[in-house]
Order: sequence, then C-alpha cells, then structure tokens
Amino acid sequence: RKEASGVFSYTMNKLQHDMHFSIVAEDYSFGPYSIRVLPRPVITNYEVFLTYPRYTAKKNEVFENTGDFVVPEGSFAEWKVITRDTRSIEFHFPGDCIVLEEQGSNAFSYKKRLMESMAYTISAANEHLVNPDSLSYAITVIKDIYPTAIFEEFQDSVYDKRLYFRGQISDDYGFTSLTFNYEFLNNFDSTRTEGRIYPEAVPISSGNSKQLVFHHFNLENVDIGPGDEIQYYFEIWDNDEVNGYKSSRSHKMIFRAPSLEEISEQTDTENTQIKDEMEDIIRESQILQQQIEKLNKQLINKEALSWQDKEQISSLLEQQEELQERMDLLQKKNDENITREQQYKEQNESILQKQQELQELFEEIMSDEMKELFEELQKMLDDIQKEDVQKMLEKMEMSAEDIEMELDRNLELFKQLEFDKKLTEAIEKLNELAKEQEELAEKTGDQENNSEELSEEQESLNEDFEELREELDELKQLNEELEKSHPMEETEEMEEGIQEEMENSLEKLDEGKMKKAGESQEKSAEEMKEMAQMLFKMQSQMRAKKNSEDISVLREILENLLIMSFDQEEIIADLNNTNYADPRYLKIVERQFELEENMKIVEDSLYALSKRQALIKPFVYKELDKIKENIDDANTHLQDRKKGNAAMSQQYAMTSMNNLALFLSEVMNQMLQQQNMNMQGTGSCDNPGSGNPSPMPQNMGEMQKQLNQQMQRMKDGQKSKGEEGEKGEQGKAGGMSPSEEFARMAAEQEMLRQQMQEYLDELKAAGETGEGGMSELMEDMEKTEEDLVNKRITNETMQRQEEIYTRLLKHEKAVREREKEERRESKEAKSQEYSNPDNFLEYKRILSKEVELLKTVPPSLKPYYKRKVNEYFYNFGN
Repeated sequence: RKEASGVFSYTMNKLQHDMHFSIVAEDYSFGPYSIRVLPRPVITNYEVFLTYPRYTAKKNEVFENTGDFVVPEGSFAEWKVITRDTRSIEFHFPGDCIVLEEQGSNAFSYKKRLMESMAYTISAANEHLVNPDSLSYAITVIKDIYPTAIFEEFQDSVYDKRLYFRGQISDDYGFTSLTFNYEFLNNFDSTRTEGRIYPEAVPISSGNSKQLVFHHFNLENVDIGPGDEIQYYFEIWDNDEVNGYKSSRSHKMIFRAPSLEEISEQTDTENTQIKDEMEDIIRESQILQQQIEKLNKQLINKEALSWQDKEQISSLLEQQEELQERMDLLQKKNDENITREQQYKEQNESILQKQQELQELFEEIMSDEMKELFEELQKMLDDIQKEDVQKMLEKMEMSAEDIEMELDRNLELFKQLEFDKKLTEAIEKLNELAKEQEELAEKTGDQENNSEELSEEQESLNEDFEELREELDELKQLNEELEKSHPMEETEEMEEGIQEEMENSLEKLDEGKMKKAGESQEKSAEEMKEMAQMLFKMQSQMRAKKNSEDISVLREILENLLIMSFDQEEIIADLNNTNYADPRYLKIVERQFELEENMKIVEDSLYALSKRQALIKPFVYKELDKIKENIDDANTHLQDRKKGNAAMSQQYAMTSMNNLALFLSEVMNQMLQQQNMNMQGTGSCDNPGSGNPSPMPQNMGEMQKQLNQQMQRMKDGQKSKGEEGEKGEQGKAGGMSPSEEFARMAAEQEMLRQQMQEYLDELKAAGETGEGGMSELMEDMEKTEEDLVNKRITNETMQRQEEIYTRLLKHEKAVREREKEERRESKEAKSQEYSNPDNFLEYKRILSKEVELLKTVPPSLKPYYKRKVNEYFYNFGN
C-alpha cells in the first residue's frame, strides 16, 4: 500500500511461525529477509484433583479445565497443568505467589490444603514473556459447623429419681461421641470431689448426621440423698478431624431431692388425703347399699321390670363403677406415696411389711368375682327378669357391704401404720439429735472453735427439737384417732427439761461461757437418749401387748368356730335320723337358728380383730359370706321341710367353717412367731421366716452403754451406807429399792444377751459361720448377770462392762458396713441399662404394676381328715 510518494507499507497479521520474505520493485529485488516469531507460553490442559477429609465420607473428585469449586474445609486440591513453550507457572493466592518450575514434558503440579475461601489466578511464563495473561478462579470452602444437642427432660411421676430424656443431635457430617455429664452442687458426702464432672457415655450412631436420642438416668445409682442437688447436661462431639473434634452442650438441668422435712410434710398431706378419700368412699358405699335395698323392696310387689326400674339399676351400676374407679385411684395413690417415701427414707422391716400387707388389702377390695358380677348384671340388663334382678341386687348389696367393711378395716389399719411409723421416726430423730448434740458438745470443749458458729449450730438443733416436739404432739393426736388407742408415756416434762437445757446452752455460748455451755449440751444429749429409750421400750411393750391380746382373741374365735363346726355336724346327723312328724325336728330347727346367731358373734369378733391385724385376709370375709348364705339357706329349707336341700346347705356351711378354721390356724401360727420375734425389741419383724438372717438388733450398743451407766451409779451409791444412802438410791431408781434395782439391771443384761443369742442362731441357720467373737461376748454378759444377781458390782465388773460395750460397737459397725456393701451389690446387680433403648415408648408413663394378686383357697377335706384336723385345731388352743 502506497503511503506517499515513494513510500509503501505491508502488514503481516497473526504471525504464528517464523517467516522469510523479499521485497521486489520493478527490476529491483531486496532480500531475502527473516522474521522470527517468539513462542508464547500456553496452558493447553489442566486438572484439579480434590481429596476430601476422610470424616466427611465424600468421594474424591477430579475437575478438568476449571478452577472454580466448592469443598469442605481441610480438603486437598492438586493441580496438574500441561503447557507449551512454558518455563514456569505462577499461582497467585491472596498474599502469596507460588512459582512452579517445569518438571519435564511441559508438566507442572501443585498441591494445597484448603482452609479458607479465596480467589486465585494461574499464569504461565517463559524467557520471552512473563504473565502475558492469566486465568482467574474462586474456591469456596465450607466450614465444618458445630454439632447441636437439644434435649427435654421427663421425670417419672412416682419414682422421681428416674429421669428420662429425649433429644435430637445433628451435625453436618457425623459424631464421635455423646456423653451425659453430672456434678453435685452441694457436697454433703465427703466421698464426692467438689466441682468434679462425672461423664457417662450414651450410645449413638456415629455416621447418622441427625438422629433422635433417648436416655435414662437413675439417681439411685449415684446415691443421691435428701436435700442433695445435682446438675446435668449432654455434650456432643462431632467427627471434625480437621479442627480437633468440636463439641456443644445442651442446656443445663438441675434436680433437687426433697429434704427429709419436705418428704415428711408431703407424706402427711398424702396420708390425710387418703384417709379422707377412704371415709368419703365408705359414705358413698353406705348410700349405695341404701339405694339397692330400697330398689329391692320396690320390686317385691311388681310382676315385671319397668323402664324406670332398669334405669335405676343402670344408675346403681354406674355408681358402683365410679366407686371402683375411685378405689383403684386410692390404691394407686397409696402405692405411689409409699414408693416415693421409700426412695429417700429407709424404713425398718416391720414398717415395710405392714405397708406391703396393707397395699395387698387395698388391691383385694374389688375382687375379680365382684367385678364379674357387675359386668354380668350390665350385660343382662336388657333381657333380665325380675327374679334374677332381685338375686343379683342381693349379691350386689352384699358386695357393697363387703367393700364398706374392707375400707373401714383398711382405714383403721392405715391409721395404726401411720402411728407406728411416726413413733419409729420420732425415736430415730431423738437418737440422731442426741448424737449431734454430743458432737457439738465436743466442739464446744475445743477452745479453737468459733463461738459464733457454735451458737448457730446450737440454734439449729434447738429448732430441730422444737419440730420434734410438734411431731410428738401429732403422734398423740394420731393415737387418739385410733379406735383402740395405745397407753402412752407422758413426755411433756422430759421435753421441757431438754428444751430448757438446750436454750441454756445457747445462752451460755452467746455469753462466751464455753464450759457451762458444754455441760448443758451433754446433759440435754443424755436426756434425749433416755427419752428415746423410754419411747423405744414403750413401742416394744405396745407391740407385745397388742399381739398378745390379738392372739388371745383369735384363739377364742378359733375355738368357737370349731365348736360350731362340731355342732353343725351333729345337727346334720340328727336331721338324717329325724322325720318331719318327730317333735325333735323343731328342736333341730331351733339349733340351726342358734348356730346362725352364734355365727354373727364370730363374725363381729373377726371383723374387730381384722381392724388390728392385716394378716386377716379378705378370704375370711368370703368364707364368712358362704357360711352365712348356706346357714340361711339351711334355715329356709328346714322351715319348708326340705331335708335334702337343708342337709346340702349345712354340709356347705360346715366345709366353709373348716376352711376358715384352717386359714385362721395359719394366722395363729404367724402371730405366735411374731410374738417370739417381738422379744427382740426393735429387731422384731412382723414377717419372720424369710430365709435370711434378720438385721442385728438396733441400739444394742446404746442400751449396753446406758446399763453400764446405771451400774456405775449403783456402784457409786454402794459407797454410802445407811438409811440416807438407801433413800438416795431409791430416788435415783424412781422409787425402787437397791434389791429391785439389781434385779432390773440383771434382767436388762439378760435381755441383751438373749437378743445376741437369737441373732447368732439366725446367722447359723442361714449358713454363716463367722460369729466374730459373739460367744465370748455372751459369756461375759452372763458373768455380769451373775454379779448383779449376787448384788455385786466390782471394778472388775465395770471393766468387763466397758469391754462388752466396746466390742458391741465394733460388731455393730462391722454389721452396718456389711449390710451397706450388700445393698450396694444388690443395687448394682439390679441396675439395668436404659440408655438410648431401641424400644423406648411412652416415656411419660414409666411405672407399671408388677405385683399380681395371689390367692390361696384352702381345700375342702374329706370327713375323716376333716374330723382329725378339727380335733387338732380344738386341742391347739387348749
């Protein structure tokens, strides 16, 4: 192209290779010339190999000719770049530039761990060109999120130490572990380290990133006691290997166990409600009986049932069903009350056995036969005939009467149990207060202790004793509510004396007179022990007297019942040999009516006894009903001159008499065994023969200590001769002469020795051979008895007594430790793993009944064996 005169130009575009050229103008030629094209660095292909963290379970990937990607945190990216005419590759990251040298064959590679999102560029270079252009990309790194744990808590409505949790855990990839962690907020137990966290592993599925979790925590397994507080939470760890496994916690939850005072208050409230409910059901049952009786009278003169009659029957059935539901709730409430209390308060075997017996009586109020009766009447209501209705109404009225009697009986037994339990708790609390007062007296004697702190402790003890006095007043009120109240020792004067000494202790502490305060503390502690011992003896005497009276009454009932059985047998024999026209027939009818009257006396006596003895089971009432029904039928048949039917009813009545006598004889045996066991004082058990040795009698060491103190006072008194000294001893002994006092102390030592012997016999019977030197201990006790009988108390006697006391304390401690270990092992053996169960259903309704009603009906006997058994029963009571 001509640019100007004599000027020409030529453009060569997009040169890719070297070229040679010449310039020719007319006859002129220039050249040849050469143009060299410099090579441009080119990226012909590249791949990115992504390696994901193992815990993500993501499959590794390869991207080709693209640099934009999204990866989990901690992934590795490896770039493999293929080039042409390239000497180096540069990766430009924020704040960093990586220059890669050729590794041969125009190939380059680079590997980097990706922790943050970023933009980056890739550029190629050679010796001629540097970064002519570049490739820009972005990497998005997804951070591993924290796991989450959301839990809700459900507490068992009865066993409040059983905690149930339902929760959801979630994470982006999965989990390493889940733990349930708890710590004690108060430190009443010295074995617990303050602030220590106790973790428990909860099973989960590690690969499932979102799952429901159920967990059960039984506070029984951590020995939580009254007033304790425990805090707990869940902690979940994810499987983030990159960041070292992150964790999150659920919200913290707190369980506070009720104090002993709160438990007692709740128990008292529940007991009052149970008693009120029983009394209300009794009233409703009486009303129901009246309505049934009224309806029955209305039907007498009717030929058929009207619609209104059926409506009345239906209404009665509804009332009965409502009563049944209320009794079921009453039984459940009583069971829950007992269970709730037993979680925190240990009861002695006697109380536990009585509670179990009473609960069984509650369960047996509505028998299966009674329920079937009402169900049958409901089904027959549409097509039932008048005659059938009257019979059914009579049975229904009798059943309602039985319910009333059972509830009335259970109410009285409930009151007796409440009284007995309150008395036992008062004795235990007195002993505990005495122990705490003694310990405080020791602190007071230590000059290093702060008087202000001592005053606070004394004030607290004073308040506790004031509460105990209120409980004793409630105990007296409970005794007055019993149909047959117990004779109780008057404690008001002792209470005033103890309270006066305790208040005096507090005053002296406030004044800084530590010695006098300590003396008052020791005196009040000693008086509390004496008061506890007095109440303990009173309780033992009550039980012994009650059992003795009940045995006497039952023996008389059994004798009368057997006599009636013999009379019934004679009437049957005479009836078989007498025809209608014989004048003796009317005498037989009169004798049968007399038998009915005598049976009412037996029934009243048995009912009165059943209100004192839970051993009298509902079976007794069933047999009594059979006897009454059959005797009544026999009287009717005799009046109608139906000898065959009368004889059959008489035979049935006699069979029920024999069944009842057989059952009552078993009750007699159990009561006699209880009477023997009651000789052991607080070691008594209302359910002997369990197969295991009874616990060692409680307070033996304390009783021995008090006896030693009495002997020491007697020994000191022997130093003073003459009438004045004798009067002084009489004053100390409550009016006893020295001879009487020696005899009483000898009897007390003998009683302790007998208790020890009985305990040793039970150990041997149970197959335990280790007596721990108890035989030598009893020999020393016997030597002391001999000294006391001979009115001899020497220094050697007192030294022996101290050794007896010391050895008793050691043995009691060993027994307590063994029993504690057995309870711990038993608890461990019974513990179950509920954590995250597969079949966790209806966690709000945990408690289910596991006790089935056991019924034993004595067999009817053949005539020969029946007579032999009757003779044995009759001789048994003589």
